[in-house]
Order: sequence, then C-alpha cells, then structure tokens
Amino acid sequence: MQANIIYVSADPLIDTLHEEISQHVRVISGSLDKAHLEDIKNNADVVISRAYTAEYLRKNLDIPVVDLEISSFDILRTIFNHRHQIMERNENEIGLVVYYKTNYDIRTMEQITGLKISLCTYHRFPEIREYITSAYQRGIKTFVGGVITRSHVQSHDMTFYTIRPNRETIFQAITKAKDILQALQHDQEINELLKAIVNLISDGIIAIGSNGEILFANPNAEKILGLTGNEVGLDADAVLPKSLLSLLQSHVPIESNLIKIKQDTFVINSTPISINTKQVGGLATINAVSTVQVLEQKIRSELFSKGLVTKYKFDDIVGQSPTVLQAISEARRFAQSDATVLITGESGTGKELFAQSIHHASRRSQGPFVPINCAALPEHLLESELFGYEEGAFTGARKGGKIGLFEMAHKGTLFLDEISDSSPHIQSSLLRVLQNKQVMRVGGLQVIPVDVRIIAAVNRDIRDLVSQGIFRQDLFFRLNILRLNIPPLRDRLYDIPYLIQNFLIQMSSRYNKQVLPLSDHVILALQSYKWPGNIRELENFIEKYVVMSDPADTPQILEELALNLLDNETPESFEPHKPTLSVPISSLEEMESSIMLQLDHMTQDKDKLAKRLGISRSTLWRKLRNHDH
Repeated sequence: MQANIIYVSADPLIDTLHEEISQHVRVISGSLDKAHLEDIKNNADVVISRAYTAEYLRKNLDIPVVDLEISSFDILRTIFNHRHQIMERNENEIGLVVYYKTNYDIRTMEQITGLKISLCTYHRFPEIREYITSAYQRGIKTFVGGVITRSHVQSHDMTFYTIRPNRETIFQAITKAKDILQALQHDQEINELLKAIVNLISDGIIAIGSNGEILFANPNAEKILGLTGNEVGLDADAVLPKSLLSLLQSHVPIESNLIKIKQDTFVINSTPISINTKQVGGLATINAVSTVQVLEQKIRSELFSKGLVTKYKFDDIVGQSPTVLQAISEARRFAQSDATVLITGESGTGKELFAQSIHHASRRSQGPFVPINCAALPEHLLESELFGYEEGAFTGARKGGKIGLFEMAHKGTLFLDEISDSSPHIQSSLLRVLQNKQVMRVGGLQVIPVDVRIIAAVNRDIRDLVSQGIFRQDLFFRLNILRLNIPPLRDRLYDIPYLIQNFLIQMSSRYNKQVLPLSDHVILALQSYKWPGNIRELENFIEKYVVMSDPADTPQILEELALNLLDNETPESFEPHKPTLSVPISSLEEMESSIMLQLDHMTQDKDKLAKRLGISRSTLWRKLRNHDH
C-alpha cells in the first residue's frame, strides 16, 4: 500500500516512539541507500527528515521535504540528562555539532547548563571530523550532536551524546506534512479540474512565458497548429506562426482577430499574463471560423427556434385539381434550390402553407422558419423587427438591444408575407441585404453576415405596382427568380369536397363534436360561391357550421343550417346552383374526361346530376364508367 508521508531518520528510534509514529506515517530508519531513495521517490508525496538528510532528499527528489528541526529544548534536555556525568569527569566545556542551517542561542544555553559550549556548524561531513579533531586537541572530550556525527567520534576516550527530537517536535513535523499533503491533494484536484476544462473546451488554448517559451498547449491547439505535444519549453518563435506569436506577445488584450493558419482562417482572442503589473507571458484561444459559425447557428437555433419551425409540409396540402397539383409539383422542384421564391396569390389561398412546405422539403429544414407580415407593422417597427437594433438606438429600445429576424433566420428561411405593402425605405434595405448577405442593426456600426433563404409573397399584381413606381423594380428582379402562383378557390372548385372533409375533421376534433357530413346539395351550393376569401373563408365557414350544429340535429336541419350560413356570406359572390369547373384546354375527349371525373367527385346523387346535365341516368353512368377507365 502506498504511503503518502515517509519519515526518514538515520537514528533507530526507541521502539515505543517508533510504533506511535508508524500509526501516522511510514518510517525508514538507518542509513539512506539507493534502494531507499528509489522507494521514497515512487511512494512518497511528502518526506519528513532532519538536517543533512533533509537537504540531500530535497536536492534529489522533486517532492516536498519537511525539516524536523531540533529545538533548543531538545539540546538542553540531552545535556541535562548527562550533566552529572560530565561534571563527574571534571569537564566544563562540551562540543555541539549541528548542521549549518540552524541557529541557537549558545550564550543562554551556557547560562542554563553552567557549561561552556563550543559550536560547530558543518556543511559537509569532512568538516565534522576536522572540528572534532581540533576540539579534542583543545581538551574537549564530550560532544553532543546527531546520529551522523556519532560515526566521526574516533578516540576511545571521547564521549558522545545523541540529540533526539522529542515527541512533540516529531508530531509537529507530521502535522505540517499532513497539511502540505492536504494542500497538494487540493491543488491536484484543482489542476485536474482545470485540465479537464481546458481539454473539454472546443477552442485551442496556448500560452507562452516571459522568455518566449511555450508553457502550455491543449490538444485542440496542438491539432490546429500541427504540434506533436512535446513542444512545451521550446522557443515559440521556432514553432508558432508569426501572426499568432505577435498576438501572444501583445501588451493589450485582443479580441476576435482573424488570422490564417495552413490555409484555414481562425478567430484568435489573446491576453497578456501579468504579475504585479509585470508581463510574464501571453495566452490565446484559437477557433476555426467554421466552428464559430456552427456554434453561432446552434446558439441561434436554441435561443430563437421556439415557434420558428414549420407546421406544414407538402402532404398537408389538400387538393386534387390540376392547378393545385401543378403548383405542388413546381414548389417541390423549388425546394431543391436556395434561390429566392416569389409566391403570388389572393389572400387566403395558402401562400404560407406552400412557403412552409418548401422550407420543410429543403436542405434548410433543420434551420428556423421565420415568418413576418410586412403589412402588419408600421415602417419603424418593421425595420427593427427585420434587422434588430442596438441598445439605446431609439427611445424605448430594449436594454442590450434585440436580434433581428434576418439573424434569427440564419441558415434557415425568412418568409416575407405581403412584401408589396412595405415602404420604399424597407424595400431599399431589403435589397441591400439580398445583395450583400449582410445586415446592420438599427443604431449599429457592425455588419453581420447572414445565410438566409428568402420566400416572399404578394396578394396584389406586383408587376402593376412596379409599373406605378410603388414597388422597386430592382427588388422585384431579386425576388422574382422562382415564381409560384397559387390558384384561388374559385378556380379549383373540384377540391372543395376534399377541403370540406379535411376541415370537418379538424373542427370536430377541436370542439370535440361529431358532425354529419354535408349533403350533396350543400356541397353544390358551396361550389356555386365565388369564395373571395378563398380557403381561409371556407375554413371559417366550416368552423361556424361545426360550432352551431348539434349532435341531435337531423340531416335536414343541418342542411338548412349550412344553407343559411352560406346565405349570410357576401351576396354578390353567390351564384345559386351554377357551380364552375377548372378544365385544362386539351382534346375534347380529355376535357370531357376531366369534367366527368370532377362531377363524379362533387356529388353522390347521380339522378340530380343527370337531370342537371340534361342527359339520361344511363348515359351519365356510361360516361362515368368510360372515363373512369
């Protein structure tokens, strides 16, 4: 078992004290040989020893050594224990041999003991022998000192008394060693924590000393700079790029400095290391621009993605009419590119539904989808929403400023609904962003790069607005790269039954009500309406129908309810019993086939349909059967 503290003594301690000490530390006693030294080097965190041995261990080991200092009391106790023997030999002077790194009040000791004390402080062993020989020639025959000194007493008529530290002195040293061990363990824990933090940080971290030597480089810095891990202590000038070295040697902190290392661009933050205002080195963090961009996007996504995700995809678009299927097909192709899309269509046709579907099917689907209605806000508010603002940019500005929608949509899609209603100033700013791929916050001085796909939507004839000078022609050209037209509901009456079924399911779930399907007569009536509000108006109609219906209502009551609700719609948009169809121009056979398929889906009452078409029931069934195949 490894001992953290080892007590090294050249003196074989008395058994009782040896046992007591061994309960706290491991003891090595006797002469210190190479095997002992290797043992201590491998197993000790702190060593306790005295005098020359302590000095020797300190020079040969890279671990703390606690000096077991012999006190004046220990010397006096040794002398008093043998004073009567000295006096019986009629000696009035003794020799005190101690290591040179000690300081005792010899005059006071002489007054206490009544003996003259000749002091010898040695640095090397030969000095002990020289002193003893000289003192003996002067008549001194009794010497006091440590165990090592005993071996130098050669004459048979010399007397030597060994100074041993008392119990309190030893345990003071053990307590000091334990304190050091505890501090070392704490430092080691802190160092391991810092090491883990530094290695966990995605940035490369490197530091140099006051002489330009490399002090530290974490694994990421080694990877970025192509280091082997053995450069600590080497001259940084011979290892690091000049551009990085100049930042490390700077006397002032430097933030977000861009430098090239091996053809890649990195962001460098550096700061001088100073002690008492004196610079003793420098430290820098290194991060690849690509990594910063990924991290920035992750932060933006985490901070602003709530509510900025799509709810719809192409599968959610309801309709089977040729015009809708054509629009979906075009939109799917548009989703494969990053080009700007301009969606045209009347209010309520589902332009945002298509915009969300394009985003969902694109490579940006994991990025945010940020919608804004340009007609819903006044110019100054729209500008701050789109581009953000700095703190203090205007009265009432939020402390710390605010990020703009362009920044929120970074790596995603920004949907600009009703862009045709934006002011000339906003149009100019939008054009600048589309051209430069950069935004500047209101009240700011710094440009911010953005990677955003634009999908814009208009519900008016934008070419007419351009010709009137209301909408910028150059902005129109920037937006009109991919053009998608969403047909109004009156041009896709064939889809009304599908839409009704979809909305009935939604509203029944929302209001927890089971509602009977609408009758064929009601559906024909709904197909006679022009629907100026388009799909949104139809959705609102179905919601009113579900809210006002009652599960106990008969089919006749429900039909009357639906027709009454329809009568309350805009009168001029209602043409009773004159439904229209959307048929692409082709051969007569193909056009008839399209008509029959749409009529077949519109109504289940084939007798009424045959009567309405002015043909017999058998003729209707024959045509439907022929065109179904």
